[in-house]
Amino acid sequence: MRRAQHKVTKHIVAIKTYDKKNLQDKETQMAVHREINTLSDLWHPNIMKLHEVVDQRTHVHLVMELCQGMSIYHHIKKVPNQRLDESLCKFIFRQLIKGMAYMHSKGYAHRDLKLDNILMDPSTKQIKIIDFGFSLKAGKDDRLNVYCGTPHYMDPDLVRKVPYNGPAADVWACGIILYIILVGKLPFFGEFEADLFRKIQSGKFTAIPAEIGGQSVRHMFKQIFEVDPARRVTAEQLLQHSWLAEAKGEADECKSGSKSDR
Repeated sequence: MRRAQHKVTKHIVAIKTYDKKNLQDKETQMAVHREINTLSDLWHPNIMKLHEVVDQRTHVHLVMELCQGMSIYHHIKKVPNQRLDESLCKFIFRQLIKGMAYMHSKGYAHRDLKLDNILMDPSTKQIKIIDFGFSLKAGKDDRLNVYCGTPHYMDPDLVRKVPYNGPAADVWACGIILYIILVGKLPFFGEFEADLFRKIQSGKFTAIPAEIGGQSVRHMFKQIFEVDPARRVTAEQLLQHSWLAEAKGEADECKSGSKSDR
């Protein structure tokens, strides 16, 4: 990723360059195509923007929004107990869910949500969702059978390797992200992968310490970590949950834009 400036407008952007010599295998080609196709159709304040694609003989250049800050993963490594204040967690999570609700309404699933793929501006606390290499079109009733993502963020259907619902799997991963930044540890932990997957399939997450949060957030986690994807809360429904409603106004300035804003 390189920083660049438009010669005429002086607008600062980031340029992600792919050498076509490294795009020989079909899986890598598909990842690049998915990223381009998805981001070309999305325009939201909490999703990294793709401005232009420059396809040359030897390279493909993605001209993207220059996002400030670092990943939330690196941010929490620097704070005490590796967790954030509940008010900041609400602000971050509301932005994340607004981005996901928008993405799902457009018919897409991210499929690789994790702390590493969310950037946060340290001054404004605004977030940007990045890395859309696994994203694809996925309706609310579609079932997918390509298994991807990071084990600790996978939902029960993914770890069982049965056809899964993309948006529902995204919501589960959002819950993992919130639990980590609020509590400072993983909701599902196993000494080895089979043990981890067994706990994920049970949906019984590690109890939140009494001094952290109230009943509202515990109720929300139960809705998120619902094993049955058909009964799991959606991103749109999460925005109406009482715990996030308390944060309304903090993140409301992050309004969804339109392509005419470009």
